[in-house]
Amino acid sequence: MKFMKKLSVAGFLAAMLVMGGCFFGGQAKTVAAGPTVSFSLAGGKNYYFSVELAETVAERKQGLMNRKSLGKYEGMLFIFDKDDMRNFWMKNTLIPLDMIFMDKDYHVVHVTKQAQPCKKDPCDVLGSGKPAKFVLEVNGGMADEMGLKEGDTAQVTL
Repeated sequence: MKFMKKLSVAGFLAAMLVMGGCFFGGQAKTVAAGPTVSFSLAGGKNYYFSVELAETVAERKQGLMNRKSLGKYEGMLFIFDKDDMRNFWMKNTLIPLDMIFMDKDYHVVHVTKQAQPCKKDPCDVLGSGKPAKFVLEVNGGMADEMGLKEGDTAQVTL
């Protein structure tokens, strides 16, 4: 009987640890420490991206070049001084990316989906089409997975 009681307590504690790990693990995936970009979209779905910042000319020039992978909810946020027409290319980029162009108020003004790595020289230029102050690069296909469209708004925490 004593053995069964210990086993029951041990089982209960193990179950609580697993459930707690699932709860907190899920929470940790959706709320990252450091800079984040999030979207609250139709249907009540929320998406959070842990981002690296590209604020200087050198950081923006390097971007995600030579990266072999990017976590599903990771990205790079390019920050410019003001809204202006933005042009990007995929030189030395090894993975497909979605580019989400946003204005000074974080409204999505354009989305370039599934931009492919450049395999020729010179590379094609991918533009915002409208003035943008921020550009979020995430894994190719994420914009479609989220149902992201022009006019949606991001929340940015730096």
